[in-house]
Amino acid sequence: MAVAVDAARQLHLLLILSDSALPIGSFAYSSGLESCVAHSPQTAIDEFLLHSVDSLCHTTVPLLRAAYATPQESSSLDDLFDANTPCEVARRASAAQGRALLKLLDRCLCPGKSSDELTVYKTAISQKKAFGHFGVCYGLVGKLLRVEIDQLVYTFVQSHVKAVLSAAVRLSLLGPYEMTELLASSTTHDLILDCISRTREILPDDICQTHPLLDIYQGRHALLYSRIFNA
Repeated sequence: MAVAVDAARQLHLLLILSDSALPIGSFAYSSGLESCVAHSPQTAIDEFLLHSVDSLCHTTVPLLRAAYATPQESSSLDDLFDANTPCEVARRASAAQGRALLKLLDRCLCPGKSSDELTVYKTAISQKKAFGHFGVCYGLVGKLLRVEIDQLVYTFVQSHVKAVLSAAVRLSLLGPYEMTELLASSTTHDLILDCISRTREILPDDICQTHPLLDIYQGRHALLYSRIFNA
């Protein structure tokens, strides 16, 4: 019976983490889609999504896994992500979401509960010795909530997909039904599983940007004449 309760609790927490209404500010970011559309209007949304998910799994997911497995190394992992992300806009968006997630953990998900490693990491952030990047924070939160790592990773990547597709709707690239159809399709499901599978063994020191144009698009976002997203 205890195992069933644990599984139900994990599902409950994963559904919360995957909620697009989670107050961590993801609705304010398009992951470079808005800038991409402005600079390359011919880009198809499914093509952008493929590159975006592949990039996420090569740059962020390995650090999420590492933070989950070795939470005592969180500050070093955080610094590694920052050093490997040349785009200031992407770094700022990642840190904003990561810090918001930690605040949500303290206020709502596990009020009054922490771990030694998480406390040290939050202290480093408050002292400006760490940045609070999203992937590292997500791994730490999942560890504290005792969510199984593979389910945590899938939820993280799928949430990214939903955020990109939601941005596509607000940019009038897709309608709500088209977005839901694409999100529910076997193509999108297979894309997520394939990218996760191919990057499962990537170590933190081996993270890399697989689609450099994403950094360029995000870096030029602030130069857009008009925009509705922060990044």
